[in-house]
Amino acid sequence: MNGRVNVAATRSSGGGYGTIILDDGIVYAQDPFSGSCDAILGICSENNVVIANNSNINIHASIFCRTGGFTAEDYNTRPISGTIRLVGGIQQHQREPVGQFQSGSVIIHGSRKNCRYDERLMYNEPPHYPRTGRLEILSWYE
Repeated sequence: MNGRVNVAATRSSGGGYGTIILDDGIVYAQDPFSGSCDAILGICSENNVVIANNSNINIHASIFCRTGGFTAEDYNTRPISGTIRLVGGIQQHQREPVGQFQSGSVIIHGSRKNCRYDERLMYNEPPHYPRTGRLEILSWYE
């Protein structure tokens, strides 16, 4: 995709409203780490952002879930489904699973998640993206 876009789903009534379902990947036309990419995408939901039963999906976006979280459909019953690769960021009310693991890192159902923060989001958010105001880093620990 090209451009600066924010997609939102609000809840008007019922449990399923305000949820965004991604059934395929969405990526910028240019590599966001190339230094020449101007595209930026926001995906904002009142509830959840859900990855449909899919495998190996690539997403370039900043994802915001006001009352829910970022998850995968049937994460605990579907077969191993590859990797969700996200370049951007996730802000969620509650952390949700995308896969089921045993012994910490052995996947038995669903997907793995591989996230890489898009540092452009520190200074350049999608249009009309929810904001917290001005933040300042007070300390840093690695």
